[in-house]
Amino acid sequence: MIKAVHVRLGPLSGVVEKSLSAAYELARDGTEFAGCELVVEETPIILHCATCETDCPAESIQEISCSLCGSQDVSVVGGRELEVTALEIEA
Repeated sequence: MIKAVHVRLGPLSGVVEKSLSAAYELARDGTEFAGCELVVEETPIILHCATCETDCPAESIQEISCSLCGSQDVSVVGGRELEVTALEIEA
């Protein structure tokens, strides 16, 4: 029996955590997975700066620039995740 589903969710995935949780609850209700918990791990937006050649977190979704040098010559390398990372199974 599955006890929990672990999901990694980034702010640029296009999915709102509250909506995902609500949809999950509706989908599992009345099934053999009714007791299965959804565990959401939120991930930050990670930028790669071409100027200083480093990876750093974005200050916010509106502030997409290097937090170290201020350059806007960055590419998004993290924050788009929507993936199942683990299943907890009860023996």
